[in-house]
Amino acid sequence: MVKGLTTSLSGFDSVLTTLAKTDFQKIRDLTNRFERPEARVLAKMLVLRAVLGDQKKPAPKTNPAVH
Repeated sequence: MVKGLTTSLSGFDSVLTTLAKTDFQKIRDLTNRFERPEARVLAKMLVLRAVLGDQKKPAPKTNPAVH
């Protein structure tokens, strides 16, 4: 169930990103309003994924001595 819901809501990443960057306090308060703990955690995870998901991963460090 969670996987399907997460997949279907992934289209809202840009909206969540915009909202979180505009007024993080308001979106945080909104995610805290969900009654069910599972829905509350999922909403918070979606916001975090939207905000942190666009960061580039650091390049892996290579050891020049190893070929």
